[in-house]
Amino acid sequence: MTVANIDDIFLKQSENSIYRILQEGLNNVVKHSNATAIKLSVRKERTEIKIIIEDDGEGFDPDLVKGNRHKIGFGLLGMSERAKLLGGQTVIDSVKGAGTNVSITLPRPAKRI
Repeated sequence: MTVANIDDIFLKQSENSIYRILQEGLNNVVKHSNATAIKLSVRKERTEIKIIIEDDGEGFDPDLVKGNRHKIGFGLLGMSERAKLLGGQTVIDSVKGAGTNVSITLPRPAKRI
């Protein structure tokens, strides 16, 4: 686990959204993946904050859930929507039987947002 200190980069409301993204991502691994290992990384780069949640669990076929709110579940959907509200994007890379990688990139604000 590698977690950079990103305190005070964002306003409290945005920090709360980031906390919820992390909480939901880790909760998804525990509830759904049957993983034996998880990697969490929060990196502070010059222009962005990068969050990666990776597991070695069951995985799933992302093409089967694209555009289907019922299959993707509210967890992944909520994570994506929160990231979008912060100006970021979410990439979900998963292979059935080979784990899941959720990568969230948030722009680093020039001033606190």
